[in-house]
Amino acid sequence: MIKDHPKFSCLSFPVLPHDLGLERTMTHMKEIGFEHLMLCCGIYAGYRLVMPRNKKRAVYSLEEGMQYYRPNEEHYRDTPIKPVATSDLAKVDTLEGAVRYGRELGMTVGAWLPLFANGRVAKQHPEAAIQNLYGSPDRLFLCYNNPDVLEFVRGMVRDVVLDYGVDVVETDKIPQTVLEISAFAGRIDPILRFVGSFCFCRHCKAKAAELGFDLAAMKRRARALAEGSLRIPPHIVNRLSDDLQGDADMPLLLLDEPLMYDMLRLRHLTVREYLKGLRKEVRAMRKGTQLSATFVPPQKIGHDSTQPRSWLCGQSYKNVADVVDFINGVVHWERDVVAYDTRLAANAIAGRCRLDLHVPAYGRFSPEETPQLAEAALANGADSVSFFCYDLMTDDMIASLKSWIAAQKS
Repeated sequence: MIKDHPKFSCLSFPVLPHDLGLERTMTHMKEIGFEHLMLCCGIYAGYRLVMPRNKKRAVYSLEEGMQYYRPNEEHYRDTPIKPVATSDLAKVDTLEGAVRYGRELGMTVGAWLPLFANGRVAKQHPEAAIQNLYGSPDRLFLCYNNPDVLEFVRGMVRDVVLDYGVDVVETDKIPQTVLEISAFAGRIDPILRFVGSFCFCRHCKAKAAELGFDLAAMKRRARALAEGSLRIPPHIVNRLSDDLQGDADMPLLLLDEPLMYDMLRLRHLTVREYLKGLRKEVRAMRKGTQLSATFVPPQKIGHDSTQPRSWLCGQSYKNVADVVDFINGVVHWERDVVAYDTRLAANAIAGRCRLDLHVPAYGRFSPEETPQLAEAALANGADSVSFFCYDLMTDDMIASLKSWIAAQKS
């Protein structure tokens, strides 16, 4: 049970801990100064990792939509969507070992779960996927009003809380934008991206009616707006791609189109309702286990493959601050961006929950720069800082973080 939230933590995919050995890995994390581990327990798409310190599998592609632990089939009796455990990491139960060694070392462990994005499930169960304004199922994102999807997600939460006893359920993709900023043919017009990023399935229609919204009318207007966007020649949209990566058109759209404003308001209401109910369920399962929500930055375009925008995802820090225990803000950019987005997030939260800011310890950021990112986060309202991620860190990066964390604790 977490009494005081750890100030320094890291995220890890399960591959490196599995290959290096869990006891060795957890001990090493403790020596670096990490007090909390956010362990990836599933990934929605098949990311490829390059891990300099993994001598067994330096280059590895994560298995899409799999569980990186041993799911309990009893938790999925009421849904046709079944979990599939990873076959690559079957020799060792990584989550069990992380929790066990974490307890021995005085560390806490959270299970990072992508909830409503799962490429495997969306492809195998197209009826569970988001149905766009043309009735086409998505191949990645799941409808978070679909009862079968909700029960599948509930099964994952039961797995990690009831069977593994994690300290935190660290939720991701709640929900995410459906349309990426660019398609195969190039940039997507912002208005088309907006109207194409919502689900219009029968479950969403029922949920909307329950909350007093007419989703059928919204869909008709969305189709009309989409047709207007599609009349713009693609070569013009692409030539203006530098101007069309932001949200300049959106305030006027929402003012001019009340039904589109209602679509966004419906998303905010349902995201809040879902997280509020999930925290109640988690607390009933295990005393002391907390709930976090992983959000993209309030201002910057999100870092993952769909380049999500926080407002379009329904990921309002202010809207959910009092229904979760903390929010993970993922800001994988330079120091000024970290400072700015952290301050925006802290202002929106206004002390109603904790803010954990995730900074990059990989890619273009040097061992000297990453501690500066953490300092910018803590100086601008973050309660804690997480480093992404243990698997990708070089020896030089680890030495730098170890020295910096030691200085912060002294």
